[in-house]
Amino acid sequence: MFQATSCRRVKFKTSISTCFKRVQATGYPLIITQNYRLATVLLSPEEYDNLMYRKQFIESVEHGLMVAEAGEVYKIDEVRARLAEKRAARGIGVDTPTPQL
Repeated sequence: MFQATSCRRVKFKTSISTCFKRVQATGYPLIITQNYRLATVLLSPEEYDNLMYRKQFIESVEHGLMVAEAGEVYKIDEVRARLAEKRAARGIGVDTPTPQL
């Protein structure tokens, strides 16, 4: 369940330190309003990082689905061969076989 606290911009300006501490202690976003309309949302650094990770993950999955739907896919043997070529070029694991998937 989504939880948040809210305060008016005037109150936020007079008690910034308290608001910061509340966001960090609870982990819940703080919704700041001005004239009863949403003005901004204050997030903890951890929550911001979590949102950015989720956004990047979703974008990555969407990109992968688009590429797959466009037919830009490789067979597993092709992938293994390309990985082996790259490893050989770098001198990494030349004698080590690629694990079977």
